[in-house]
Amino acid sequence: GTKAVISDLQGVDADNVYTITRLKDVKKMKERLNQYENIVIIGGGFIGIETAEQLAQLNKKVHIVLSSGELMRRIYDVEVTDKLKEALEDMGVQVNLNTNAKQLVVKDNNVVEVITDHQSIKADAVVIAIGFIPVTDLFKGQLEMLENGAIITDSYGQTSIEGVFSAGDCASVKHKFTGDKWIPQATYANKMGRLIGTNIVKDKKDWIAFGGALGSSLIKIGEMDAGITGVNEKEALSLNMNIATTTVYTNNHSNYIPNQEKIMIKLFYDKETFVLYGAQVFGKEAGLRLHALTVAVSAGVTTKELGFMDFAYAPPYNSTWEAINVAANTAK
Repeated sequence: GTKAVISDLQGVDADNVYTITRLKDVKKMKERLNQYENIVIIGGGFIGIETAEQLAQLNKKVHIVLSSGELMRRIYDVEVTDKLKEALEDMGVQVNLNTNAKQLVVKDNNVVEVITDHQSIKADAVVIAIGFIPVTDLFKGQLEMLENGAIITDSYGQTSIEGVFSAGDCASVKHKFTGDKWIPQATYANKMGRLIGTNIVKDKKDWIAFGGALGSSLIKIGEMDAGITGVNEKEALSLNMNIATTTVYTNNHSNYIPNQEKIMIKLFYDKETFVLYGAQVFGKEAGLRLHALTVAVSAGVTTKELGFMDFAYAPPYNSTWEAINVAANTAK
């Protein structure tokens, strides 16, 4: 459904430059990993971060080069993006923000050095992870599309032409708050694929509608989890939503269980009704909380309801006041 955006830097076609988008490319890189010590990743989205995390666990010297000042800035707010950087650096990854790759130095068809606007970085391999675009050129002028070329579909998976359906990374989904949105994630490809498969063999009156995407996602860096569901602050402001936010740092489990640590929870809610619109989490065991928060956002639960919701308690997993309760009870 998508293809990787390739940098226009000279040398990107060198033999040790990879885009982690196809199994054959990953297999090729894995087969050569014992030859690589210094690996430069250009880009700081899901693939860039996840690749860096895995390579760091293999004791590779990893550099991330990112033109932006924040990792995953389109998804997370600064409270999380700063912590993503810290977590990577704790694993030994060098994160170079506000840095542009200017030149790939190639010898014998292999990149040996990446020149940025700040420094020169030795490279045994380079990973290009600067984004994707939908592969939909074949349908331009025939189907309605978003500006980036993603095919617009309705809640049933149908395109602008009756009887023609689309799902996966080439298509948009209906977001609960923002409308038509391109979210190239496996979760939507699976859900919409199943939904379309059901609808095309049923009478239209029996079609199943998708309840709406929330952009829910998780990423793991070492022992740290980062997650989001619903809108982030930038989206809420752009949509003129009447939101308030609260951010808390509270314990992941009871204090008499070893390795207690603080996790961060940020909530977005309506200033008047207190209905939950979104949440972001970060920390050890923080990912456990995201599923409950996703249900709460999807169901239109208020922070007042969430503050006293009866979550299960056991000392290894939480405190008597579950972290979600704590966060919700700070909403004013």
